Amino acid sequence: MVDALRGIAITAVLFDHYTDYMLGLRVGDLAVSYFICLSAYFVTRSIAGEKSRTTDEPFRIARRFYIRRISRVFPVYYTMLLFFLIVSLAGSEDFNLEWHLLFATNIAIAAMGTWEVPWQLCHLWTLSLQEQLYLVWPFVVLGVRRQDLARIAVALIVVGWAFRVALFAAGLYATPGSATWPPAMFDALGLGVLLALGYPRRGDRGLRAMLGCAMALPAGFAALSALRPDAAAAAYPLLWDCYRLFPVAALAYWAFTVKTCSPAVERLIGPVVLLGRISLGMYLFHLPLWWVASKVGDRTGWWSLEAGLPTFAILSTATTVLALLSWRYLERPVSHAIRSRSSRADANASP
Repeated sequence: MVDALRGIAITAVLFDHYTDYMLGLRVGDLAVSYFICLSAYFVTRSIAGEKSRTTDEPFRIARRFYIRRISRVFPVYYTMLLFFLIVSLAGSEDFNLEWHLLFATNIAIAAMGTWEVPWQLCHLWTLSLQEQLYLVWPFVVLGVRRQDLARIAVALIVVGWAFRVALFAAGLYATPGSATWPPAMFDALGLGVLLALGYPRRGDRGLRAMLGCAMALPAGFAALSALRPDAAAAAYPLLWDCYRLFPVAALAYWAFTVKTCSPAVERLIGPVVLLGRISLGMYLFHLPLWWVASKVGDRTGWWSLEAGLPTFAILSTATTVLALLSWRYLERPVSHAIRSRSSRADANASP
C-alpha cells in the first residue's frame, strides 16, 4: 500500500503543477507532506531496527544508510543536473546550479524570496530539504533511546507548527521561504518518526500534548475570526498547512499497517503501485520536461503547452515513460551495483 499511495501522491503533484492548481485544493501539498513522512518513517525504522539487531558500531550503521540513500538518489539526480549543466555551457541561461548541486534549492528559494531559481528546478526544494534532514537524523536515531526519540518527534511536530505561527505573526507567511525552510516540514518528519516507533498508543502523554496543540489552533482561529475577520481570512493557509498533517497521518498509518490485499485489488492497483516505484524519476523530470517541451514548441511553432488538463495528460504520459526508462536503465542497475559492492566490502571487513 505504501507504493500505491506514493503513486497517488506523485499524480497529485503532477496534476497541481501541470494544471496550475486548477481545483484550488493544493492536493500536492498533502503529497509533499506524505513523502517527507514516508522518508522519516523508513529512515527511523531501518536504522532503529539495525541498531537493535546488530552490535555494529553506529558509524557502520550510518555508513550503510548513506550508501543506500546515495545509490537511490544521486545517479538520477545528478544525471538530470548534468543535462542542465550542458545546456548552461552551450547557451546563456543561468540555472543557479551551485545551489542545486549542493542540495540547497530550498535555501536558495528562501534567500532569493522567489520560486524562480529557475522555475524548472524549483521543485528540487523538497529533495534538498530531505537530504539536509538526513545529515542529522540518522545520528539522532543512533544516539538516543527509543522513548526519548518519541519525545523528540512530538517536539518536532510542535516546533513545526510554532514556526508557521511565528512566520504568520511576523507577516512572512506569504513568502516562499515559509514553505522551504526545514522547520516548515518538522511536523511531517515527526509524524513519520512516531509511526515508525509504533505510535499512536492509547494514553500516551506526548500524543495528548500534540493533540492539545491541535485543539488550540481552531480555538485561536475562532477567536481571531471574531476579533479580526480580515486577519482570519489571511490565516486560512496557516490553518490548512497545520491541519494537513492529520489526513497525511491517517493515510500513512493505513499504508503502513495494511500489508496484504486480495489478488483482485492487487491487479486493480498494479499500475498505481508502478507509479509509486518510479515516483522519484517522475518527480525529478516533470518540470524539466515541461520546460524542454515548451522550448521545442516555441521554436517550431508546433504546439503551446499552457497549464491545463491537455498539458497534464500529455506531459504526465511523457514523464511516466521517461521515468520508466530511467528506472530500468539507470536507477536500478546503478543502485544494485553500488549496494553489491558495499555488501562485499562489509563482508570482507567483518572479523
